[in-house]
Amino acid sequence: MRTLAAYRQEIALPVEQHRGRPVKVREVGRELGVQYVLEGTVRKAEGRVRITAQLIDATTGFHRWSERYERELSNIFALQS
Repeated sequence: MRTLAAYRQEIALPVEQHRGRPVKVREVGRELGVQYVLEGTVRKAEGRVRITAQLIDATTGFHRWSERYERELSNIFALQS
C-alpha cells in the first residue's frame, strides 16, 4: 500500500450509493470531485481472505495500480505489512 502514497487526494467513501450496480469510474470521479478512484473487493472462503484493489485515474479511466492480497484468515494482519 505504500505505492499509493504518491496519490495524495481527499478521501471520499461512497460505498453504499454505488453498491450492487455497475460503476462508471469517470462519472464517480466527477460526482466526487476526485482525480483517482480506489475500487476493490474483499472475499472470504474456507478460512482464507482475498483482497483486491485497483487505483483508477477518473479523468482517463486508465488503471494506475492494482494488487491482490491473499492470506489465511487466521493470519489476516500479515496483510498490513
